[in-house]
Amino acid sequence: MTGSLPGPSGWAPHGTADPPRSRAALAILIGGLTGANIARTMWVPGPWHFWFNLGIGAFSAGVAIGARVTRDELGLARDRLRRGLSLGGRVAGAIAVGVVALGAAGLLTDERTEVSAASMATRTLVLIPLGTVLVEEMAFRGSLHALLGRFGRGPTLDGPRLLRGATALQWIGGSILFGLWHTVPALRGGGIDSDVVEVSSLATALATTAATTVAGAGFIWLRVRSGSLLAPVLVHLATNSVTFAVAWAF
Repeated sequence: MTGSLPGPSGWAPHGTADPPRSRAALAILIGGLTGANIARTMWVPGPWHFWFNLGIGAFSAGVAIGARVTRDELGLARDRLRRGLSLGGRVAGAIAVGVVALGAAGLLTDERTEVSAASMATRTLVLIPLGTVLVEEMAFRGSLHALLGRFGRGPTLDGPRLLRGATALQWIGGSILFGLWHTVPALRGGGIDSDVVEVSSLATALATTAATTVAGAGFIWLRVRSGSLLAPVLVHLATNSVTFAVAWAF
């Protein structure tokens, strides 16, 4: 492994990364995700969201490939899959049990689940896993996490045990950007597309952003703890697909 080379603004790319290539890739990724998120929310028809999302996932993977990101950096190393399956499976299982308990108690309701059984199956088995979970995990805990990890002082080895194994940029940047990823859809969903912006809609959007920022930190922890992208994928599936299915069932 080569030594760190000082970069502008205090950034010090480490490892075998090509600093200019990595910086360009990071800028392209963040800019592309921002533009795609706005375009999908504002102009892409609902029936096309799934295919548009797959394009976002392919774009994220393409940026990583262009930056020569390794499989290990992406969390796709084969020797980490078992650990990712173990940790992700345990956390996802616990979440699933909690979700079922909430559903059985009548505390889990969502008007979006008022669909047919066929539609429910399509959403929980295809649309959510492929069009949401895999795309977001590839983009944020895969490509973005890998590129952010090429800057800073290297992974944190001291301090709180919970935060070890990733750079400050990975923790802070990855969490905040994941939260902001949900801001525009939350604003649009809250009806903020007219001449009058209601405080309640803004509050909902802010709450959504805050909640998904925290969720992003949790997914990063799973990614770092296991060294595998599989762990956050499984937990993300539990929070989305399982929750939708349980809300539909109850």
